[in-house]
Amino acid sequence: MDEGDFWSGDLHDSIFSFGFARKASVVLGKALKKQYGFNSIHLVYANMYGPWDHFDPERSKALAALLRKIYEAKKSGSSQVEIWGTGRPIRDWLYVKDGVKGAIRAAEVYDSIEPLNIATGRGVSVTQLANAIKKAVGYTGTFKYDTEKPDGAMKKIFGIKKMKKELGWMPTTSLGQGIRETVDWFERNYK
Repeated sequence: MDEGDFWSGDLHDSIFSFGFARKASVVLGKALKKQYGFNSIHLVYANMYGPWDHFDPERSKALAALLRKIYEAKKSGSSQVEIWGTGRPIRDWLYVKDGVKGAIRAAEVYDSIEPLNIATGRGVSVTQLANAIKKAVGYTGTFKYDTEKPDGAMKKIFGIKKMKKELGWMPTTSLGQGIRETVDWFERNYK
């Protein structure tokens, strides 16, 4: 998804409220700029993850939910972890420390009201993500896909051409490294 796609098409049901609010914030920023000369930037982040994420089942998103399930399966000796959907949806995963660095860099050099993606530009399927978490946790069991559960949008990869041009910056944390740091934090703080 390039920044030019921000206004096009319908929002997927799984992100409708958040997406609508996001679009409204850009409209508000443009109105404040026009009326009062107020400068703001609008960053559109890929799926962020990392320490301090929400790992409780009621609030967690895909990566945090998978990490907790896989960790608990290892701890309890369970031989199988259930994954919602088919495992085929593809997402762009951004480690939180890179997200913060991107925001700081954008605040320093980006001077436009138009949305700017902060992302890796790399697609990772839910199955690939689960396998990376499995490796970091040291889990040896298998996955069972509950295809009665929704997949959500099948592909969400962010375009990063504008980010690289405008910020002269790229995220530096590999998915494996970010997951290892997240697992380490989770193991120290899990209750």
